[in-house]
Amino acid sequence: MKVLSNYMLANLIFFMTSCLGKQEATVQQKPTSQMWELKKEDGWKVIKKVSFKYDEKGNRIEELSKSIDGDSESLLDRTIRIYDQNNNEVSFSREVWKDSTWSFAFDKNYLYEDKIIARRDSMVRGGSSSVFFVDYVYDKDDLLISEVSKRDMEGVKMNNSKVIYHYDKDGNPVIKEFPIWQNNQWGKSRKMILTYDSNGNHIQTIRYNWTDSMWVESIIYDLKVDIDGNRLEELWKRPDADSLKTYMRITYVFEN
Repeated sequence: MKVLSNYMLANLIFFMTSCLGKQEATVQQKPTSQMWELKKEDGWKVIKKVSFKYDEKGNRIEELSKSIDGDSESLLDRTIRIYDQNNNEVSFSREVWKDSTWSFAFDKNYLYEDKIIARRDSMVRGGSSSVFFVDYVYDKDDLLISEVSKRDMEGVKMNNSKVIYHYDKDGNPVIKEFPIWQNNQWGKSRKMILTYDSNGNHIQTIRYNWTDSMWVESIIYDLKVDIDGNRLEELWKRPDADSLKTYMRITYVFEN
């Protein structure tokens, strides 16, 4: 099994929060940390710990990630969230630990008019910086139906990527599509199918990649929740021949 690089580990949480949904949105308890484990031939190996901090209103304001190798821990990245007086998240920033200091990786800044209407993303990768502008589009019932990202190219905004949402009768997002802009048109890239239990708890996500003109299942995320809807565990699986192979486990830790 390939060992995940620090760059991949630094981006896994961002992927989870942006694509799987914010776990704390409907729960009664707040997790204090996550433990990330890789499945090895001789059992599970802890590779990462993420610690959470909250403000007095229960908003998550910091996530601190450390890679773990046996008894050794190393700083990996940290995320800072800022909220307005209405508890709306207005800023999300991430820094990576590099050369004994925190270095900017990316940030997101949100604009509200009763709801999110736009976002400005900035990021640095490979020594170069990029800026993206994201518009949020809603239907007549105020359900978010798309996020359209455009890249600032010397003052000209060019289409970059998009998120399209589809909902069930209860208003739960059940399909997320992630087309990308290529050859002057929107092309298929990724999509996710989300499943909920009878109480409306998100319990599974299946990710598909567009490969050779067809949707190919790539990763399955099984989510375990308690009777109050608190997310307790995530199992990440991927196709392996004619079966599914579990390769990652994330456990949420709660403190009373």
